[in-house]
Amino acid sequence: GGTMGIKRVDDRHTVASLKMKGTIYGTSRATLSPDGKTMTVESEITSASGGQPVGKQTEVWVRK
Repeated sequence: GGTMGIKRVDDRHTVASLKMKGTIYGTSRATLSPDGKTMTVESEITSASGGQPVGKQTEVWVRK
């Protein structure tokens, strides 16, 4: 199965390790804007074992 380990770096930053069957296949870094309305997530998938395509992806989430 898949698991995710999340570590809080500070008030606005987290780092997550993505694992499948005990092996890390990617990492994600999230940054929350100072006003708390926007979160940017940068993910890097290094192995296709998680079912996602290999490569980098950036997502921006905006609170309404």
